[in-house]
Amino acid sequence: TNLVEHREYAHTPGNPTMYRAPGYPFFVALVYFLFGAKNYLAVRVIQALLGVLLCLITYFIGERIFGERIGKWAAGISVFYPFFIYYCGVLMTELLFTFLLGITILYLIKTYDTSKVKYRILSGIFLGFSALTRPIIALFPVLLFFWMLSIRVSSKKTLGLFIIMILFMLLIISPWTVRNYLICHDFIPLGAEGGQTLYMGNNPLATGGGNMQHLPEFDKLPEAARDRAYYKKGLEFIRQHPAGFFKLSLNKFIRFWRLYPHRIHSIESKHQIISFLSYGILFPFFLLGLLLGWKKNRKALLLYLLLI
Repeated sequence: TNLVEHREYAHTPGNPTMYRAPGYPFFVALVYFLFGAKNYLAVRVIQALLGVLLCLITYFIGERIFGERIGKWAAGISVFYPFFIYYCGVLMTELLFTFLLGITILYLIKTYDTSKVKYRILSGIFLGFSALTRPIIALFPVLLFFWMLSIRVSSKKTLGLFIIMILFMLLIISPWTVRNYLICHDFIPLGAEGGQTLYMGNNPLATGGGNMQHLPEFDKLPEAARDRAYYKKGLEFIRQHPAGFFKLSLNKFIRFWRLYPHRIHSIESKHQIISFLSYGILFPFFLLGLLLGWKKNRKALLLYLLLI
């Protein structure tokens, strides 16, 4: 709302923030600008349209890697998959991020079939927008480089194409990085929430979910300094409790792959049943695909990298 009414990325007017990456807030602000502030219905409708396009993207990805039949099956499942439908209706980053990442993957796959520079440029651009929406994907190029090496004979050509992709990714991200530096005189490429996220998963109250010991002494720190303080505190906990860190990591792994959502106050039992009857049914086929898909061709390895 502040972006539309005050042209400022801030929690409150006059107090600019860099805590969250700007991709989704700018997306919502664009919808508000076009259809009216706080028009949640408009956001949901636009997200539903993106959901439709995502089903098409799923088809093209499946078709290019495994063939037309698999592409149609993947798209058909996407149309009725409950979680895709659910995220079309909530104001969260998941739908937009999945849409942008899907386009990125599609253009990366096209680079397998052709060495056209335009596909590297487009994959870099959409990878940049994906990172502005969910910063964790900014580390993905490290894995992409090795995938590119596996599909090209010439390492020099691979390096050149990789550099082109990274340059255009940075071209998309850098204006926000410069903006953050001008505000806080500190290097914050995307957002300043990583430290708190690390500490949330690694603190005396952590169980593998979102429990966190509140540290009031950090509340008055500037966002960049608070981010570093949380990083330091989280890493300190990991060093002092290596066995506890291993146990927490195992709990997170189980929670991530479980067949139904963890029961919390915002998740009703019917949602758990829907999850089990959708994701729970598809999960064995997912595992089977993992075992058989890597033998198909090297393009499929790109999908495996997303799991890492």
